Order: sequence, then structure tokens, then C-alpha cells
Amino acid sequence: MLKPQDVMIVLKIVAMHQREWKYNEAALELHMSPSEVHAGVKRLKKCCLLNEMTMGFGTVETKLHLPDIENIKEFLQHGLRYVFPTVTTEPVSGLPTSYGVVHLFEGYHSENSYIPVWEHNVGDYMGVGVKPLYKSAPKACMDDFQFYELMSLAEALRSSDDKLHGYAWQKMNIMLGA
Repeated sequence: MLKPQDVMIVLKIVAMHQREWKYNEAALELHMSPSEVHAGVKRLKKCCLLNEMTMGFGTVETKLHLPDIENIKEFLQHGLRYVFPTVTTEPVSGLPTSYGVVHLFEGYHSENSYIPVWEHNVGDYMGVGVKPLYKSAPKACMDDFQFYELMSLAEALRSSDDKLHGYAWQKMNIMLGA
């Protein structure tokens, strides 16, 4: 039911801190089409990762899509790595992700000599290539630092490495609100 880009959409909504948004705006920020965002929101509501709330002021009604943080936490901690596992490629240059984002993983030591990197023409880091959840993730992350942190932690949560998963989960839990 869920598609990989839906994880990206829900983490972007979390990073928006419940501010009001429109599909066109979210699509621009995610470098997706509005129809992709709309379809993703429908799937996220169906999977109980987003809740819809209608607010009315006189004759004007506004629909808000609010993240269900508890359900998101459960999915990220227990389901993400089984539904959308990490896919690595040959070494590439690009944008660091997962434990390659050093400030998020301070104190974490990997035996791998290369950091994980999303291939991107702007990034100047060399590392083992990691296919992002969705092709526009690196570009979207360059425009929103908190979203970049959430996506990098999600990338680590996709890993089959239990130590990395546990370390990333501690940080993600804090960012989502313990």
C-alpha cells in the first residue's frame, strides 16, 4: 500500500511543524508533482500515519493533515527496514546520509571506510552509494535542514545493521518528540 515517497512526504509534513500547507507548495519543496503528493497523502491517511482535521471559520473550511507521531514512530522503528530496505551501489559523490551526517551520529563508529552518500551533482562527498527512498530526496533535503536530518535518520533506520538502527532510533525518537 505505501510507496517509498510516502515516507518522504510524511517526514516533510513533520518537518513543517503543523504549519498550513498546500499540495502545490509541498510538491515544490519535495520536487514531486502535486498529484504524487496528493496520492501519497491519501495512502498515508489510509495507513493511519496522517490524520485529517477540518477547521471552519464561518463559511470557510480548511483541511489540515496532521502526522500521527505515535504511529509514525512505530512504523519507522519496526517496519521501515523491512518494507523499504537500504539499497547500496558502487562509490559515488554526493550528499552524505545515514551515519555520514556526522553531527547526528557523533560517537557512532562504523567499520565501513566509506560513508553512505546519496548520489547528487552538488555534493562533494565520496562514499558508498545509497539509493534514496525517492529520487528527489537529495535535492529536497538541500532546501530544508530539519527535513534532511529526518531523512538521514530514516535512511539509517532502513539499514539491517542493528547497532546503526538502534543509534538512529534514539535520535529519531528525540526529533519526533519522546
